[in-house]
Amino acid sequence: IGTFVHCHDCKSQGKSEGGSGGGGGDNGVDITLLCGSMLRSSLRHTSIYQWVLEDANCDRLVYPFLDEYVHDPNFDVSSDALETVRVMFTGSVVPSGGGGGSGGGGGG
Repeated sequence: IGTFVHCHDCKSQGKSEGGSGGGGGDNGVDITLLCGSMLRSSLRHTSIYQWVLEDANCDRLVYPFLDEYVHDPNFDVSSDALETVRVMFTGSVVPSGGGGGSGGGGGG
């Protein structure tokens, strides 16, 4: 789980190539988003969810999202981090694929 959290820091990823090509930076963001998705999937399991939110683990698994990742200049990364924080605080994972809700919409 700690690996998923630390992979969310895309500033240190995608820069090791050092090439002058413009596509190298997107690799770090892709890895970051993938790790965020895997972390949220892991939080579906009650035992993992409770372990992540224990006081002993919050410093390295929860606080980085609040202190750093939600403030990332990349919109996709900060949005993904905020979604992970939402899952951590509410304990509810919304299945990807949209839909959601009770069919809202106007009624006439």
